[in-house]
Amino acid sequence: MKLDTEQINYHERIILVGLGPHAKRIYINILKNLHINPKIIVDLECKKEITKKYIKDHNISCDLYFIQNKDKDRRRLSFSDKQNITSLLKHHKITKAIISTEPKSHVAYAELF
Repeated sequence: MKLDTEQINYHERIILVGLGPHAKRIYINILKNLHINPKIIVDLECKKEITKKYIKDHNISCDLYFIQNKDKDRRRLSFSDKQNITSLLKHHKITKAIISTEPKSHVAYAELF
């Protein structure tokens, strides 16, 4: 999938859901070239240390939210995860989302927007 950089406003407030190899290789590089840092990154609890190290090493300042590992295959987010992420979305006035998770969890996050 190609990200259309012509349609991105440089003042966009973006949430990135999933900081796996594809997001690191593609999305983070595109956003950096546009001088945009995600305001929120969501990933799995088991990726917490890797995610923290990555954002520190790449000078990304953002809020982090971690989903419990046991919930990774759920078709819907838990009530508390929905509430917490929605609160972060409102706090940061998020305007765009990049969902870069395994396809089976896309719907759970897309429902937030």
